[in-house]
Amino acid sequence: TFACTSILVTPGASVDGIASVTHTADCGSCQFDMKLNPAMTYEAGSTVEVPYIPQGGLYGMTASTEPTGNFIPQADETYKYISALFGYMNEKQVAVGETTIGCRRELRNSSGIFDITNLSMICLERGATAREAIQVMGDLAVKYGYKDGGEELSVADPNEVWMFEIVGPGPLWSQGDEEPGAYWVARRVPDGHISVSANSTMIGEVDFNDTENFMFGPGIREYAIEQGWYDPASGEEFSWRDHFMNANDPIASGRRVWRVFTLAAPSLADTLDETDL
Repeated sequence: TFACTSILVTPGASVDGIASVTHTADCGSCQFDMKLNPAMTYEAGSTVEVPYIPQGGLYGMTASTEPTGNFIPQADETYKYISALFGYMNEKQVAVGETTIGCRRELRNSSGIFDITNLSMICLERGATAREAIQVMGDLAVKYGYKDGGEELSVADPNEVWMFEIVGPGPLWSQGDEEPGAYWVARRVPDGHISVSANSTMIGEVDFNDTENFMFGPGIREYAIEQGWYDPASGEEFSWRDHFMNANDPIASGRRVWRVFTLAAPSLADTLDETDL
C-alpha cells in the first residue's frame, strides 16, 4: 500500500529532550538517494528557477532537466541541507517529515509553481527555525501558487514542533491573481506531547488570535464561507478539518494514529474515537 505516516515528538515528550519528526514515504518507485546541498551566497537581485521534481516514476528519476521557466527571487544566503525526494534537515537542525492528506476536489489547481517537494527543500534553504521554514513555504505558495494535492509537513527545530497543512487555491486561480495561491494552516504541538499525521488532516479548530500556537495564510474562513462549507451563523467554531478539508478517513488513517498511541500513550489510545481521528 502507498501510505505515509509522520510522527511528531516534542522535546518534553522525549527521553533525552530532543525534538524529532519521522518520514515514512511508502513509494517503491521514488528517488530517495540522499544528497548534501551546500550553503550558498548570491548577489543581490538574483533569481532562481523552481525545478520540477517528479514524486514517482522509474527509480532514479530526480529533478527534471527541462527548464520550467518559473523564476522567483533568490535569497542572499541559503543554508546547507540534506535532501532526497523531499528536504529533510538543514544545518540549523530544522527537520521535515511528510504525509499526503488529500483535500476537496474543488481546491485542486495546476497553475501554481510549487508542489510539496519544492516547498520542503526551499524551506530548509531559507528557514533557521521551524516557524521561519513554515512562513517561507506559506508566503511562497500564496504568492506563486500551489499545484499539489493536500499535504502535511511535520516541521521541527531543537525547541518546537509544528504540523503544517496546505492545499491548492481552487481551479479558477492563475498567476498574477490577487487571491491567495494556496490555503495553509500550521499548529504547534504543545511541549510534552506527541502527534501523528497519517494521510489525513489532523488540524481541527483554528484560533486565529493565538499566534503563539497557530500560523496561517490569508482568506481561509472567507473562502470556506464563499464556497458554502462554513456558516458563521451556525454557532460552530471554524474547523480547518471539518469546514475546509473534509478529507478524514478513520479506517485507513485513523487506525495508524491509534496504533502509535497504543505504544506511546496507551491510556489515551483507549479514549480515541472516529471524531478524534
